[in-house]
Amino acid sequence: MSITTEGKPRFDLTKTRVAGLPMPNFLTTLATALFGGEALREAGVHQKGSEFTIDTSKTLPPNIDIHLSRVSVSKGGLVIEGGRQV
Repeated sequence: MSITTEGKPRFDLTKTRVAGLPMPNFLTTLATALFGGEALREAGVHQKGSEFTIDTSKTLPPNIDIHLSRVSVSKGGLVIEGGRQV
């Protein structure tokens, strides 16, 4: 996971498991584009190959405008850091 220069979270699929079994990423990427593409776009998630970028303006209330500076994964979930852009 990382943050783009525009301050958007970005992640790549490196491996996928379905029902505990490994699944090739190209199948996961194809299935995501075919079956979840429109719903993901409406939620602000953009997919390009195995790369996913999240537009936080679609997920946050309109009165909150933050610039993300760091994102990481911990045992408890995602840790997102950022602040108001000056």
